Amino acid sequence: MVTRADVPVYFLLGRDDHVVTATVAEQYYRVLQAPRGKQRFWFEKSAHWPQSEEPEKFQQLMIERVLPENAE
Repeated sequence: MVTRADVPVYFLLGRDDHVVTATVAEQYYRVLQAPRGKQRFWFEKSAHWPQSEEPEKFQQLMIERVLPENAE
């Protein structure tokens, strides 16, 4: 298991995911060290594929949060 990432990390999580459950995702989020930052975003109407299940929210998040925070 990777416990450190030297890049910004984003967790985009489907609340109803049965592959990576909310409990497992939370545990890993707490363990992961990410000096450049880490954030988690919950998709309340999604399971394992929030990019397909809530595409508008996913796209908005990418455009308004992820891209601006990583533009250099």
